[in-house]
Amino acid sequence: LTVFSVSDCAGRLLVRFRMGITKDNIWMPVLGRFVLFPLIICSIKGIIFTNDVLSVLFVGGLGMTNGYVGTLSIVLINDACEEDEQGVAGTFTGFFLNSGLVFGATIGLVADKLV
Repeated sequence: LTVFSVSDCAGRLLVRFRMGITKDNIWMPVLGRFVLFPLIICSIKGIIFTNDVLSVLFVGGLGMTNGYVGTLSIVLINDACEEDEQGVAGTFTGFFLNSGLVFGATIGLVADKLV
């Protein structure tokens, strides 16, 4: 949890460096994050990755991309909207952000029981 939180904060601090990510290509790093989930599960189960250092690296990568990509996608949402639609987009962004947190926590509880 500490590794994830520290990595998440570091990722949020790096948002000012866009690294070529725009509203048109933000979907690529978002999809790229999904690779980390099976890696973490394999590491937990000891299927392929048995070294604890790899577990820490995978969780750190998930935290870093959560902070960076998650924050950057929220920042870039206003670039995809017309100026008169930005208020409504902000409301929907807040709603779906909080819904995602609840949904993710629920999935985590279910996955804990299944895995």
